[in-house]
Amino acid sequence: MEKRAKVILTNCRKAGQLLPQDRDLVNMVHQCAVFQTCAALETYLKLLIESWAQEIRVRALHAHLPANTRGFLAAKRFERHFSKYVFAGEEVALSSAIATEHKNWPVLDENSILPHYFNGSILHAETAYPTLKNIKRLFARVGLDTIEHSLARLLRRDVDAMIEGFQSIRTALAHSAPPDVTLKDVRRLLEDIRALVGAIDRTFFSHVLRHGGLVCWSVPTS
Repeated sequence: MEKRAKVILTNCRKAGQLLPQDRDLVNMVHQCAVFQTCAALETYLKLLIESWAQEIRVRALHAHLPANTRGFLAAKRFERHFSKYVFAGEEVALSSAIATEHKNWPVLDENSILPHYFNGSILHAETAYPTLKNIKRLFARVGLDTIEHSLARLLRRDVDAMIEGFQSIRTALAHSAPPDVTLKDVRRLLEDIRALVGAIDRTFFSHVLRHGGLVCWSVPTS
């Protein structure tokens, strides 16, 4: 993330050296920097979770999997059956469907081996887009169900307002009449995301030490 931020800022500075008549081009470079920065944050979150899940699987550290994660894995296997039941109300069909999932019940036991479908992708599915709601959902799945409090304590800021700040810029740029973005805006965005990533790193590192150990820690380099 740090390397990516430096490249983005360097490119914006180069764009600032263009002639005054190239103002629209400079603005487009700044706008692109916003999208690239937010995309880098999404990639970071995915890699952070995937690297931990990979080490848990490869090292067969099934006993270290948090209870919340076991519960989430079980819920994902059974939710489609209950969804059908809510829609159709067929109790027999629900009972029969659940019976076919008997091999997945052991996932709730810390002494059982990990199911074949356990990986980082299932943990970050539909949550990598970095709103505060998604960040809370993502880390609750890996056993950190109050991460917003940890982040707020480390950052000494309103985390919701901080995340909303750069997401609102990204959303505005996706509209047909996007606002101008200055180099100052890009710098502020990069500083906020750097700070957020640093706080997430510290919080998740402590969590990994309790659930897998140092061997399961790998800082994403994207």
